[in-house]
Amino acid sequence: VDDGRGFVSGGGTAHYQILVRNTAGDAISGVGLNVAASGNLSNLVWACSAVASACPAPVGTGLPNAVLDLPGGASLLFLLDADVAALPEDPAVVSATLNVPAGVQDPTPADHAASDSDVVGLFRDGFD
Repeated sequence: VDDGRGFVSGGGTAHYQILVRNTAGDAISGVGLNVAASGNLSNLVWACSAVASACPAPVGTGLPNAVLDLPGGASLLFLLDADVAALPEDPAVVSATLNVPAGVQDPTPADHAASDSDVVGLFRDGFD
């Protein structure tokens, strides 16, 4: 999960990327994608693009929570846009977790969760 920034303007829009990849050679079916967003993010919309796989839907509203089937070498990229509340100036946070079905051998289980947290404010470097 990444938006490429550490600061977002309150009252603006944040743009996040959520990348899901199966780097193994074997297909994995039934992988749960669970995305969460902090309460100061609203009007969430997303789009999905796929490489060697199929998106659960090409576009949607809300959070892109889904059950995924990922052939070996496949990837899905979700682009998530959200409006950021101007107040309160709490951090804007998006997190994603993958739940792999029982019995699936995964050599890198630590990469099943990621998050992005950004400072929210009106002035990045203070008020001049």
